[in-house]
Amino acid sequence: MIREHRNYLSNVISALVAEKLVREGCEAFLVYISVSDSRDCTAKAIRMIKDVPNVFPDELLGLPLNREPKPRKKFTVYSDTSHVGLGCMLIQDGKMVAYASRQLKTHEANYPTHNLELTAVKELNLRQHRWIELLKDYDCTIDYHPGKANVVVDALSCMAITDLRAIFARLSLFDECDATNKTSIEDGIVSRRSANYHPPIWDYDYVQSLRSDFDESYKEKARKLKEEVRMMLGNVVDPLEKLELFDTLQRLGLSYHFEAEINKSSKNTSTHDRISTVAWKKDNLYATALEFRLLRQHRYKVDQDVFTCFMNDVGNVKSSLNQYFKGLLNLYEASYLLLEGEIVLENARELVVKLLEQFLKENPDHQYLWMLVDHALELPLHWRRPRLEARWFIGVYEKNKDKNPIIFELAILDYNIVQSMHQEDLRYASTWWKELGLGERFNFARDRLMENFLLSVGMIITPQDGKSRRIQTKINALITIIDDVYDVYGTLDEWELFTDVVVRWDINSIQSLPNYMKIYYHALYNSINEMAFDSLKEQGIDVIPFLKKLWTNLCKSYLLEAIWHYVGYTPTLQEYIDNAWISIVGSVMHAHSYLITDHIREKGLHNIQERYSDIIYRSSIIVRLANDLVTSLVVYNGLVVNARSGLNGAIEGALMNRTDKDVYKIIEN
Repeated sequence: MIREHRNYLSNVISALVAEKLVREGCEAFLVYISVSDSRDCTAKAIRMIKDVPNVFPDELLGLPLNREPKPRKKFTVYSDTSHVGLGCMLIQDGKMVAYASRQLKTHEANYPTHNLELTAVKELNLRQHRWIELLKDYDCTIDYHPGKANVVVDALSCMAITDLRAIFARLSLFDECDATNKTSIEDGIVSRRSANYHPPIWDYDYVQSLRSDFDESYKEKARKLKEEVRMMLGNVVDPLEKLELFDTLQRLGLSYHFEAEINKSSKNTSTHDRISTVAWKKDNLYATALEFRLLRQHRYKVDQDVFTCFMNDVGNVKSSLNQYFKGLLNLYEASYLLLEGEIVLENARELVVKLLEQFLKENPDHQYLWMLVDHALELPLHWRRPRLEARWFIGVYEKNKDKNPIIFELAILDYNIVQSMHQEDLRYASTWWKELGLGERFNFARDRLMENFLLSVGMIITPQDGKSRRIQTKINALITIIDDVYDVYGTLDEWELFTDVVVRWDINSIQSLPNYMKIYYHALYNSINEMAFDSLKEQGIDVIPFLKKLWTNLCKSYLLEAIWHYVGYTPTLQEYIDNAWISIVGSVMHAHSYLITDHIREKGLHNIQERYSDIIYRSSIIVRLANDLVTSLVVYNGLVVNARSGLNGAIEGALMNRTDKDVYKIIEN
């Protein structure tokens, strides 16, 4: 009898396979029909098993016999939890068509019943956000179906456990989807994207070999020169000559030595001498524009009406002034310090640009002034990096026939002394990066320590703030790696897991991460906590909650952009900006270098957050949009989401050059 049933079962399974009623890798529900008075099992009788659903469909209770999701019908999703795992069912027409599960994490297994039930509900900005982005384009409603109330507190652990096997359903089953550059998983093997970044050209040994000959003897000489310049400033009587000296010191990178003198003079000027009728600057566009620019740079209020006497009735610069090119040049530079609604400066800039361009064509023999004008039209002074500008201006100032030899000698000496300080900072950062080992282990990411260091030099220009530059370099390097993890290398599940770990900020929660993410999280966790410990010792303020929030927001913004890419969603411009001002990492970078300064001890962390939040937000948007103007036409190695695509989605039919103008307008406003 047993042998007969085995043969019968073998024939049934063969028939199921032949009729393609069983798919490889899936569990099948086998309905066994036994007829007591039947002795023979013919092939014809066996094949009738495919007709079983038509014989008694109501008794099958929705078991998924050869059911596949139908994209044009409504879906219902049920999720629940047990004491060993989480389960989710996809229901269609009252029948289950797919299901998935995962085991509980180690820490989740210790949850009480109440908390365990809640694990089936994820945060909207994590895994469920992917469902929302995917479903928002479809005509559907999401209803909550509450389960039965637990009468017994321990009822959950007493329930029978069913072994569920995860089913991976590709998005292409429901919709045509571009899989280009996507990370995929097939047969347990993860296929990852590659950006093919080139290795760094600044290797460790070369960086460590950088040395400078500018020792204490040179520093002593620089101190003597500074005293001579300080005496020179005290002896200057003519206001315009003093302004020219301040401007020269600033452009040569020397102003940090004379902050007290510059601030005192600026305060006196802003209080007693701000009207254009003063004799020394009356009818002098150069003096008026130079004073206006320097005062605005030092955050003093100066009314644009000081230029009224230089404008004609329609608000344009008088054409008779086109010979005063130094005045026009400073008016052009001053126009980039305008406030919202200052139409006089905005209109003046348009005409001044034309006049300066005409000067370049007609006056090639005026070498010094010609170089200044050409440099300014390429990029205004207010938008340039001070240290890079200092190096350029030293070379140009040498060609000035009226240059001050003492100031020029001090500029060369000071630049080389500061450069030696930067080399010391770079050697320190290089040693830290080498010991951390992320550059060598994460060969898929950009190993760009030098670029990250140069960025910190551009952000923190005062030479004496070496500690801030070192911290900034570390943060920049850590951000670069995790940016490539989200943009290029990781999978969606890995991104979600890592984001969840950062939200928890608990080193014990990393067990769910892949090994490479464990290494990175250890490096991040230890580096941030070390910085916070130094801040606590020196400033007496615990900044860990603040830094944790910054990194949490950053990873969530990266994850949202990854989800947009994964589901093929193009955000609106406003959606993009609301997220992109965080993902451009401006707030994260500025905060770390700022948290170790005396400002926190003086004003408190919360006051600083409230005071500078709007500045950081607006400056981050400018950086984000300016970056997109450069990268928008480049086929990005990872995600292709930027402001241009957001604008094109929001402004249908807009041309690419029209979008450029729109982005520029947002930046300027």
